[in-house]
Amino acid sequence: MLFLVEASQAEDELYCFLFIGKGATVCMKRGCTTNHNGERFNYEDGTLLIIKGPDVAFLDPTLAALLLLDGLLKLWRAAWEPFEVWRRNFVLATSLDATEVTEVLMQESDAHLALAAHFKTPAKGIQEFDFKEDSILPDLLED
Repeated sequence: MLFLVEASQAEDELYCFLFIGKGATVCMKRGCTTNHNGERFNYEDGTLLIIKGPDVAFLDPTLAALLLLDGLLKLWRAAWEPFEVWRRNFVLATSLDATEVTEVLMQESDAHLALAAHFKTPAKGIQEFDFKEDSILPDLLED
């Protein structure tokens, strides 16, 4: 599942966003009182994070939600996918040369990557050389 960082209202408590452990994840609790002994990470509003657990998100990868059209953003926010699927989708969406990513564009790009992954160049047959060293060397030495 994904988490969208949104601007907090004046009455809202801020999200913690402190590194947890060695820094691969961040705390997403509001008004957190836990001492994580880490630095606070500042996300821009409109950043999508991949949720690891109820109050924990992965630090990386992230994606700017403005890149996704509303339909795709709603679809992604409602979907439950493993981390590797989200990581792949984030990388694919950011690598596309488009100002707005749609569901159709993602499907086409995914299909293209699947074809590329299974593409193989034609195999060359085993080349056999039928020559005898004794017949070639005398011809070379004569010149």
